[in-house]
Amino acid sequence: MRTNDFTTTGNIDDAAAATPAPPGKPGWPAWATTALDQLTKTRKRVWRFVTTDPDGAATLVGTALGGVLTAVLTFSALAKIVQWLVHGNPVHDVAEQLPALRIATDPIGHWLATHTAGLPLTLQTAAWIWGLTGFVLFYAACHRHLGAQLLWPAYGAATAAMAWFGTDTAAHRPVAVGLLAAAWSVLSLLALRGRRRARATQLAQPLIKRR
Repeated sequence: MRTNDFTTTGNIDDAAAATPAPPGKPGWPAWATTALDQLTKTRKRVWRFVTTDPDGAATLVGTALGGVLTAVLTFSALAKIVQWLVHGNPVHDVAEQLPALRIATDPIGHWLATHTAGLPLTLQTAAWIWGLTGFVLFYAACHRHLGAQLLWPAYGAATAAMAWFGTDTAAHRPVAVGLLAAAWSVLSLLALRGRRRARATQLAQPLIKRR
């Protein structure tokens, strides 16, 4: 038994000695040698792919560069938008670029200023709360949330009422409410879409086959 144990141990030592060590430099740690080996293999695979299919390699490189450029531009644009929303005055800037919007937004601001007077709530905060509520309802309704789809018409009616009572000139009230109704109708095409009936269709198929 001792002879067999010695022979087995000797074979293991010989196999370990015959196994080539990964490429590296003397004194490098094991993880660095392993990483260098993996990088060398990856470089060889990439070069083999480039030499075998140069057109595919060029397409892959172009797609990767386009994706990186798109990501950088998108991140830069989002950073500027967030900075504008936090440190700028979005309502004033939009009103300057689109003066027609003031026909509908000024009455709402007037109504909020009148009804928030004396309250521990500024006009800008109230406007942001109202606008953010509308955005959340619209986003949820676009994803076919039943509660949001039921509340979306109520939100539109309340906004129209604010514009109506916030307009001082009686002759201008139908114009302000009409613009709001037009904008609300366009947004409702997305917010009030029909709910999916895939489940009902799947349940009805066995009944149709039975007939």
